[in-house]
Amino acid sequence: FIGRNFCEAFLDKHGMPFTLLNRKLTNPALFPHVPRIVCDRNSSEDCKRTLSDSQWDAVVDFSGQQDHQIRNVLEACRCDHYTFISSSAVDRSWPSDPLFALAQNKLWCEHLIERYVSHRLIVRPGFVCGRYDYTERFEEEEGIWFWRGTRNAVQPMIRVEFLANTLVRLIRERRTGIVRAGYHAT
Repeated sequence: FIGRNFCEAFLDKHGMPFTLLNRKLTNPALFPHVPRIVCDRNSSEDCKRTLSDSQWDAVVDFSGQQDHQIRNVLEACRCDHYTFISSSAVDRSWPSDPLFALAQNKLWCEHLIERYVSHRLIVRPGFVCGRYDYTERFEEEEGIWFWRGTRNAVQPMIRVEFLANTLVRLIRERRTGIVRAGYHAT
């Protein structure tokens, strides 16, 4: 749902051309006027066949979870700038934390991107709340986001609309480095 908000922000504010790459399994009718590449990045053969040495100004990866997904795409195409949506768990989790496995996978993806792309932006958001969230983990009351069914505030948290608009700006400016979104590293 971060990608959907990003696409809406990009189309609304910038009107620049872009291409979507997905498996066309979820919401295939979204953004009908935007060119689309259908590819399963879990398959190195599909990536090689579909992306075949293509060159992109920028790639924005909203859903990479495993290193082979990153490797499959980056071995098949080239890009001048790569933005990867990682997780605050990279900074904030520990071995007994339920998010530790996610943190390890995301960190390994970050390191792999570093090997393949010289201009990269790593974004480590807190819990992302807002429009189109399909997880049903959160609920909002008077501008405060809570874990559904509790009065426990979601922390660290960032609104998806703010994240999407910030991503658009950072990518247009070709920013690089690590951005912590919605929290401070401790």
